[in-house]
Amino acid sequence: MGADGSVWITTQGDGIGRWDASTSTWERSNGKAQQVSVSAGGIPWVVQGGTQIWRGGPYTPPQPDDFATPWVSAGGNALDIGTGADGTVWMVDANRKIHRYDGSGWEHMHHTGVIRVDVDPSGNAYLVLENNHIRHWSG
Repeated sequence: MGADGSVWITTQGDGIGRWDASTSTWERSNGKAQQVSVSAGGIPWVVQGGTQIWRGGPYTPPQPDDFATPWVSAGGNALDIGTGADGTVWMVDANRKIHRYDGSGWEHMHHTGVIRVDVDPSGNAYLVLENNHIRHWSG
């Protein structure tokens, strides 16, 4: 769920959907993904094909139950991705290292052994490590 209240999901078959509160229906997006996280302004960040990172938005509804999202590659390869309400985006790469998006690329934050990431509203990361310990990382 994004800070703006937008709700995004991934579905069986790697579909992507967004909740339209005005019609109380799910809208299908173009593209495919296994994971989604929503940053400031309702912008979805997805992991596709197990590693590719894409950023979406803005949206144009071509049909009542569907909408088109111009997906833009954000580079990098991710196992997991998380976003904060302030727009900060973090990802875990295939080597289990943590990175933060700096607006044009991924900055390695010198922490390894990470398997999952989530982000608080202020943009600070919470990391789940291989040993199942949880670390707070403000970078």
